[in-house]
Amino acid sequence: MSDSQPNSGDQSVPPGQMKLPPSHAPTIVHSGDMGTLQSPPPITPPNSADGTGPTLPKIPGYEIQGELGRGGMGIVYKAVQPSLRRTVALKVLLSGTLASPQDRKRFQLEAESAGSLIHPNIVNVFDFGEIDGKPFFSMQYVEGHSLADRVRRGALQPMEAARLVATIARALEFAHERGVLHRDLKPHNILLNEEEHPYLTDFGLARRVDEPGKTQTGTILGTPAYMPPEQAQADTNLTPATDIYSLGAVLYECITGKPPFEGDHAIEIIAQVIDNPPVAPREINPEIPRDLETICLKCLEKDPLQRYASADELANDLQRFLNGESIQARSLNLMERMVRAIEHDRLDEEFAKYGSLFCWYSLVMAIPEVMITFIILNDLDGTLLALVQFSRAALFVILLAWYRNWKIIPQTATERHLWSVWGGYLVCCFVIGFSNRMLMGWETKVEPRLYISLAPMTALAFISIASRFWGGFYVCAACFMLLPVVMVQDLRWAALEFGALWAVILFTIGLRLQKLAAAYHARSHSQ
Repeated sequence: MSDSQPNSGDQSVPPGQMKLPPSHAPTIVHSGDMGTLQSPPPITPPNSADGTGPTLPKIPGYEIQGELGRGGMGIVYKAVQPSLRRTVALKVLLSGTLASPQDRKRFQLEAESAGSLIHPNIVNVFDFGEIDGKPFFSMQYVEGHSLADRVRRGALQPMEAARLVATIARALEFAHERGVLHRDLKPHNILLNEEEHPYLTDFGLARRVDEPGKTQTGTILGTPAYMPPEQAQADTNLTPATDIYSLGAVLYECITGKPPFEGDHAIEIIAQVIDNPPVAPREINPEIPRDLETICLKCLEKDPLQRYASADELANDLQRFLNGESIQARSLNLMERMVRAIEHDRLDEEFAKYGSLFCWYSLVMAIPEVMITFIILNDLDGTLLALVQFSRAALFVILLAWYRNWKIIPQTATERHLWSVWGGYLVCCFVIGFSNRMLMGWETKVEPRLYISLAPMTALAFISIASRFWGGFYVCAACFMLLPVVMVQDLRWAALEFGALWAVILFTIGLRLQKLAAAYHARSHSQ
């Protein structure tokens, strides 16, 4: 264990976790540094001259020389094991006798996980025990520093970074093959000895791949700057792709000198992790080889299925880069980026319950337009048009209020965003209709012309929510943009065409939300 290395079990969100309500808004946020942890002061030996040295525990069989660092779960000491004449690192559970059963179980799991992985690039665990009710385990002592300390001095050269991450990727694959997920990969958890040989350490958040997700719903475990979107959303069904993302974040910091996402608070970083793409490394440093950037960004894909299938594949691609060969990963072309944008989906549990509402809305939108078309074709009294339009608006509001238990006021930031977009849309519809009526008169024959203005405005509303919720809304917007071209062929059918397109879109959204609700229900019963 490095003298300058803090215990990397230390989480950016103490004590390694953050509670979230179903809307995914953190309620406990650490105000400190979200992406990095500062190195602790030098080791203070016992019985220091000034008498201010920390009180060191006494563990039979070990001579403790000083504290290396501490984190959310444990304190790490440098110690000598006289019986074997070797220097070790001793990790003691921070809360000691006051530790909860869950903390004790996680501490033991850390020792078991690392202890089952005998690999030249993973810090070995030698022993596990308990003294005076305080669990501890001994592990390999690495003389040197952490990767975080190295990066703090400046970004690594591309070839050096590729070699280092490829080595750690091999160690990670070794762990994955034995069913262990690390779940907290970051520069602080990679140690470098005096020969710059890397070691993967701190399995404090490790979990078996085949272990059912038991983390409490809404609990985030890990370090925000390096965790993938699924981990940031407290998804308990994590896979090796989780570690591949985190290792990609490590590679990103190695070649750019900074993590993919930064912020003053955990919630700020988590929002970026979930919604924003990282800045391309070459935009930070144009000297970074394009192939290395491509490898890095593939690891950082939001969708786990778009990342490398295994850590071994990542290591192989990095080796190809080091050998000057063609890599397997490739940059997306324009068409692929468009497809990716359309497939983007952030409709979550918050809206899944509205599936049947949208299906009903499809009828509420279609039937009035059929009635309006009938009025237009038969040139009936224009007051009937107003009656139909206002009746539909009232039915929309009543249905929404009923589904929300008569709570119309938005409760979350997401709801406020949607309310502002579609509330503004309805106001604009009224203004367009009223002002055009004042300009062109109140005859029934004027009505079809209004739809030529309403269609593009509807498209803009869909565009304004597409990037945040579902890329399919871009397709909806494109349809409404093209609709006026169809309408002008015969304006008499404009209302019916407008209503039919709305009905198809609303019904599609409803089915998608119902499918999402079923998936959430099945997942909740499987955990």
